[in-house]
Amino acid sequence: MPIPKEIIDNSEGNKLVSFLNDVLKDNPKTKLDIATAFFNIQAFVMVKDNLDDVERFRLLLGKAPEIRSEKTLGDVLLSEIRKEIEGFDLTKESANTIKLFIDFLKKENIEVRLFDKFLHGKAYIFDNLIVIGSSNFTSAGLTRYGELNTWKQESQAIYTRKEWFEKFWAESRDFKDELIKILEESRFGSKEYTPYEIYIKTLYEFQKEDIIEEEKREKRKGVPKTKVNLTDFQEDAIPRIKSRLNKYGAILIADSVGLGKTFIGGKLLEEIGYYKRENILVICPAQLREMWKKFLKNIDVKENVLSQEELASKNFIFKAKKAVGKDLSTVKLVVVDESHNFRNPLSNRWENFFTLVNDHIAKMGRRPYMLFLTATPINNTPWDLYWQIMLLVLMERSTFIKENIPDLFKFFKQAKDAPSLLNDLLNEISIRRTRDYIIKNYPDAHILRDLPNGEVKEQKIIFPERVLENVNYQLDKVYKGMYKEISDTITEKLTMAYYRILEYKKEGLKTEEERLELGRMMAIGGIFRTILLKRLESSVYAFKKSVSKHITFLKKLKSYLKSGKLLTKKTFFKYLMNIDEELEKEDLKDVLTKFELEDYDVDKLFQDIDKDIHLLNKILEKVNTIKPDDDAKLKVLKEKLLNLSKDGQIVLFTYYADTLNYIYNEIRKDKRFSKLKIEAISSSGLTSKNSQQRERIIERFFKKEIDILMSTDVLSEGQNLQTAKHLINYDLHWNPTRMIQRAGRIDRIGSPYKRIFVYNFFPEDELEELLKLVKILQNKIIAIDKSVGLDQTILG
Repeated sequence: MPIPKEIIDNSEGNKLVSFLNDVLKDNPKTKLDIATAFFNIQAFVMVKDNLDDVERFRLLLGKAPEIRSEKTLGDVLLSEIRKEIEGFDLTKESANTIKLFIDFLKKENIEVRLFDKFLHGKAYIFDNLIVIGSSNFTSAGLTRYGELNTWKQESQAIYTRKEWFEKFWAESRDFKDELIKILEESRFGSKEYTPYEIYIKTLYEFQKEDIIEEEKREKRKGVPKTKVNLTDFQEDAIPRIKSRLNKYGAILIADSVGLGKTFIGGKLLEEIGYYKRENILVICPAQLREMWKKFLKNIDVKENVLSQEELASKNFIFKAKKAVGKDLSTVKLVVVDESHNFRNPLSNRWENFFTLVNDHIAKMGRRPYMLFLTATPINNTPWDLYWQIMLLVLMERSTFIKENIPDLFKFFKQAKDAPSLLNDLLNEISIRRTRDYIIKNYPDAHILRDLPNGEVKEQKIIFPERVLENVNYQLDKVYKGMYKEISDTITEKLTMAYYRILEYKKEGLKTEEERLELGRMMAIGGIFRTILLKRLESSVYAFKKSVSKHITFLKKLKSYLKSGKLLTKKTFFKYLMNIDEELEKEDLKDVLTKFELEDYDVDKLFQDIDKDIHLLNKILEKVNTIKPDDDAKLKVLKEKLLNLSKDGQIVLFTYYADTLNYIYNEIRKDKRFSKLKIEAISSSGLTSKNSQQRERIIERFFKKEIDILMSTDVLSEGQNLQTAKHLINYDLHWNPTRMIQRAGRIDRIGSPYKRIFVYNFFPEDELEELLKLVKILQNKIIAIDKSVGLDQTILG
């Protein structure tokens, strides 16, 4: 053995592992005593070939200052060794390594002891020399650059063994059998397990992160009491959330409506925003801004709220900085309420959210934790879920590669034909529990209620039974026997000339692009017919406004065409969006583009546009003869409201603000309702209210100062209206998740009723014949059910 350097620092050519192997080769019969705070099997592997002939091997494991666990040193070391073994690949080489180590430990001249007290020294004591320094008996300690050790001659080795090592050895306990046991019980050992034990082990591995988080629940000693009191099933979600945040930095909380997602999110906001004093940001629909600000204030967390509408604007970064009050990179947690609104990757809010988080908050690779809250992660197709998850993982399609999903996009393409595949992904990245699950697994669940006198009362949670009833009426009566004529005009007689303007080209279609464009425009024409029929079903007033507006639009369009100008697609889409309030309104400017009159058969084109104007004028003339007193649907509603108002509060939803304004005004005029307190809320028209006004109305409703609350879907998300016993859907919504959300306003934890009632206005046969609207709704609900599961019926 060449004379080594006096200092061994694991630099190139000066590694401790080489020094030890050289000493063992030169002195195969030596006694070797090792004192170390940490040990791993890989260190044994590095020297095992030279340990076969040692006269005696003693390994003393002591407690280093880094080990500040309430567990014993033995528990900590066994846990670390177990973790190391589990990290080994399932190979023959790994199995041989464990077998060799077991056989080595079983030799009589091999001893392992534990000194369960402070022991910071590290020493490798041979018969003729000793190494003292910083290196533990681990693979890193033997090879990692930056360690500092020195070696001394035989006299120092003899003295240190006698005066230092033997003293601690005598005070230590045997650890050899425990070490062999954990090796034998590992997947590389010889112990045989029963099928039941294997099953339990499998379950444990699936839920290991959650179980570890459960064990790590903080015992809040000497800190203020939480202000977010959760019931047990909500509390049980917290370890799961933390394990997902540790693993992915994100999670989707998709519990059914009314199960308290806001409070679950609030618990994390309190922990990070209050106890840890980190910065937070809540992103929610504008109508929920005041609710969230009030909630955050009540739990002593900064009121950092950004509306989804602000996020969709051009200066969203400025507004985000204003909401946060600091550098955006200080945000540690982002909570997105009603995250299903981020299902469209082409929308401004989707793109801006990604930019906000990826480019501004997640600076220097420090991405924030993200919580998405929604009871309806899928609105129409599984791709709604895909684009939300892509935001959660910041567009990393390979995030779930360890879960056997190497490419998220390809996985969703497979799930298109087998939606149940999504369950595995949802189990990994979300929490999704239904009422049935809660009822079966938490039969004694209680919630804490704040009483007016300041006391807190424990109340058992009872989910109300949802009773559904169809309120049938006839559209033909609503339209005084003209329904068939009107609907035939809309579906059959209108030429929809503008939507197929390319057909009027004198030389026909020359390119594939033109043919595709014609197909797109004709599809949009079909959507427009559908919108007219939806508004026809909603109310006479809403339909009348749409027909009148379209007549004006066609006249304006014709004047543009005559002057050689054509509305751009964006301008036209803006018009469509204003007809159907379900669609998002983008900030578009009216733009005209050049229209070459000589290329088109303008006489035929103008003739067809005039025909549509004439047909729509005829419809308008007929509909204008229908007065509110003739409106059969309105009459049915009035009678229903008068009867139900004797039995509790009522929430009424309608899709269109025009319809809401109409029925609200007509009911207020009716003397029979003079003693009832009625309010209406929408985002436009006569009943438009800002968020603070809406909040005050909701508070009054909660105090039972309002008997009937009418609203568009501006209140269908996130609002608690459980003091109501009755909910009326005055018209049907094409988006089934809206129907789910509407019912969820009154079907919530804390409802005082054993039974609640949902009434759906159905136009019996007429509309169903044209649109198959009910079938579309049912098919969408079935598709969603297959993907994520629904626990409550919507349409009966």
